[in-house]
Amino acid sequence: MSKHARLGAYWVGWWLAALVLWLLLTSTVAANEVVIGLGAAAVAATTATVVHAQEQFDTRFRWGWLRFVAVLPVRIATDTWLLTRALAAHLAGAEPRGRFEEVRLPGTSLAPERRAMETLSTIVVGMSPNCFVVGFDEERGVALLHELMARPRSPETLEEVMLGP
Repeated sequence: MSKHARLGAYWVGWWLAALVLWLLLTSTVAANEVVIGLGAAAVAATTATVVHAQEQFDTRFRWGWLRFVAVLPVRIATDTWLLTRALAAHLAGAEPRGRFEEVRLPGTSLAPERRAMETLSTIVVGMSPNCFVVGFDEERGVALLHELMARPRSPETLEEVMLGP
């Protein structure tokens, strides 16, 4: 298969995925929404294909990392409850205490694998409402996180943060 054919197939795959996502998010198949979705999906697919064609963003995903995605519903529910309690305490006059936290990154010597872990952790950690990734310090091997409401026990590794309490 030629490079152009591969890029064409890549574009079609992204276009279909973006269109399905658009239709799911709009929850309608009204003609005007579908037409706008076709255009938005084309823009998304073109952007993804241009970035992919540059081949500068090589990542290597490990299948074992799916365990971080599997616990997301529990993390989201737990963090939502934590923030609901913090809001109630704030309304009663208590001052919520957030914090910045440095946690160790999982050890990997491969740059594509490190980039994949950074991307996955940014998404997974950011999906729960209490915590988000501020940045990564590759030289020191740490991620900087911010918790809106500090937990009683500080995690030591990024994996502990992604797996939740």
